[in-house]
Amino acid sequence: MAIVLNIHWLEATIVSIMDDPASLSRRFTEACDDTVPAGNLLESSTTVRLDLPHRLALSDALLPLEGTVDAFCRLQTRVRAASFGDRLIRAESRFDALALGTPASSADDLLRLLVLEASEEQPGPRAMRQAANAVEALEHGLLTVHENGASALTLGLLRDMHDRLCAGLDEPVALDETRQSTLVADPMLRDLERFLACSPALPLPVRVAIVVALVECAQPFGSGNRQLAWLLPPMMMAAEGRLPLFLGQTLAAVLADYETALDALRVRHDWEAWICFFLNRMTHAAEVAIDRLERLVSLQQARELELLPLRSDSTARRLAELVLGVPVLTVGTAQAMLGVSFQTANAAVATLQKLGIVTPYSSNRRNRVFIVEGTLAMLAGAGQA
Repeated sequence: MAIVLNIHWLEATIVSIMDDPASLSRRFTEACDDTVPAGNLLESSTTVRLDLPHRLALSDALLPLEGTVDAFCRLQTRVRAASFGDRLIRAESRFDALALGTPASSADDLLRLLVLEASEEQPGPRAMRQAANAVEALEHGLLTVHENGASALTLGLLRDMHDRLCAGLDEPVALDETRQSTLVADPMLRDLERFLACSPALPLPVRVAIVVALVECAQPFGSGNRQLAWLLPPMMMAAEGRLPLFLGQTLAAVLADYETALDALRVRHDWEAWICFFLNRMTHAAEVAIDRLERLVSLQQARELELLPLRSDSTARRLAELVLGVPVLTVGTAQAMLGVSFQTANAAVATLQKLGIVTPYSSNRRNRVFIVEGTLAMLAGAGQA
């Protein structure tokens, strides 16, 4: 029997699933109806490169979807419980942005990007510029959906993000010349906008998979389409009040398989295979994020021993707690974290340096950058395959 979703299932059940993940299969089955056409996903089936199905059969997607929701709920629970959860998300967004410019990115690449950001220097190499642009585009998108919700997910926002992605790269930011003169003129992209804005009757992870495929296959811009597509999942999740999940690294790690799944979608319109593939990568991304978080919890516990010489109310001890999940540090950022004078923040950083918790990245006297020992390795050390 073909399973066809006909309600906004995840929105209504994610809270109770967090308490009882085993109920997912039952709720998923209750949310399905094999008599409802999936053509309602989009109002128009007119496409440029990809035909949307009249019915969306998801029988084989049940187990992958269950795994995705289970992993995501576990991640969300752990992040909320961690004192450094928000800082971990920020650092992960930087590491993920590297996948848009350097698919085989490393801890050294992450360090270079973070140092450039902390020192407020202009990125030099093209890959660093692409990564910095991706960070700016993502932050613009996340801020917009945070302030305005899912209604902010429009073609106008996608255009603004694309402009930021291509800034300073000497690449076209206009539409491909073979396409319509404006985004709104393209029927497939009008459908994409309605799909983003109307929250159709599909679980959020499935909708994320479909939106990424639509952008990949529509190719609305002359360049930067994949980067834009990979930035949309965390935005879509944040727009509905969920924890943003970053997929750039996990997709870049299996790029050949990603292309194969996309080709099958373009040629055979195999939506179910694409959705299953994408759900499995979402699950993997959540598991990697959980691994990183648990590594940082272990680091936090080990650091307690290093902080024993400090008074419990000392500024340096407070700073040591605040830099968990922060790979690089300047005295200026320490000052902002602590809400103290520059001199007090400088003294706290110097104390952490004596304890070996931070080490200078360079000998520059002005706007010095420090590496927070252990944190960078924890962030970049989780498996990506």
